[in-house]
Amino acid sequence: MTSGFKVNGFAWPTIEASVASTEASVGTLIQVAPQYGRRDHMDWGDGGWIVMIVLMVLFWGGVLGIAAWAVHSYSRRGAQIQSESPLDIARRRYASGEITQDEFDAIKRGLSSQ
Repeated sequence: MTSGFKVNGFAWPTIEASVASTEASVGTLIQVAPQYGRRDHMDWGDGGWIVMIVLMVLFWGGVLGIAAWAVHSYSRRGAQIQSESPLDIARRRYASGEITQDEFDAIKRGLSSQ
């Protein structure tokens, strides 16, 4: 015969069993309930939850740090490209030998007239 009891809204079965022993009487109730403190991989009672919190903070901190670094480096690259003026470009090309002195002077005159 089975009956039950409720713990936190969950019905745990109670099994009525007869025990053939002089110490136990017939009809002893054996309760089937969760076993707390079992010391297996699901037991976080010894402070393992602290380790889990630290590891989660490290993981998400790393993810956010990499994302912030990527956004920062991408935005700096765009700013460097936009900050170079036409005269700076002409100076760089003249210094590298792409254009001659006359071409550089013509570019300077053209930029100053604008």
